[in-house]
Amino acid sequence: MARPTGRRIFYSWHNFLSGSAIINIHGRDSWILLIPLLIMTCHRTITSRIHCSKKTGIRLDGDGSRGRLEREMTMPRWALLWLCLGIVAAQAEDELDVAFGRGELIVVASKHACYRFDLYVARDDVQRSRGLMFVRDLPLMTGMLFVYDGEDYHSMWMKNTYIPLDIVFARSDGAVSSVARNTEPLSLAPIASIEPVRYVLELNAGVADRFFIDANSRLLWEPQPVND
Repeated sequence: MARPTGRRIFYSWHNFLSGSAIINIHGRDSWILLIPLLIMTCHRTITSRIHCSKKTGIRLDGDGSRGRLEREMTMPRWALLWLCLGIVAAQAEDELDVAFGRGELIVVASKHACYRFDLYVARDDVQRSRGLMFVRDLPLMTGMLFVYDGEDYHSMWMKNTYIPLDIVFARSDGAVSSVARNTEPLSLAPIASIEPVRYVLELNAGVADRFFIDANSRLLWEPQPVND
């Protein structure tokens, strides 16, 4: 995702799990971020009655009647965590189609081959700020293209981004300027272009090496009309 230049508000799972959560509402989709807290708050101990004995699993009282043994069954904390993460991740991925335009891009690789990628296109500040936050699964041949109005030094970061990425910086003519490979998830370290660029392409980590995407490659992308 694009590194913000102004005041922005984020929700961090890292902070939440460390006990120092700062919950800030960001846009119309903010309600989904409250679901984990609701689940945690509503968590209750579930009591069940079971019958047991050494041989048959049924305990017999002195009068021969079947007795009952109570035990508490509590949902493990790890199960709650995975449930919460799954809800947020699924919501984030489903909403990519709503929040971003779609497109296709051809990469002319340095090894004399071309590869087609499906795209989510981030054209404005809101889309670029969101990027691939909270997405936990990205198809191999899918990426996100950040489009800027003109060439400039652009910086990205991995805040709230859970999957490692290859980040490709390209000039206005599509020529690749540099590639940041296998970026660290959740890192706040800036990942900057080495020169003015207009496009930034985010792909799954390892894709750049697999398809020989480097400074000798070129991105071919034709903008689609934007419906107001």
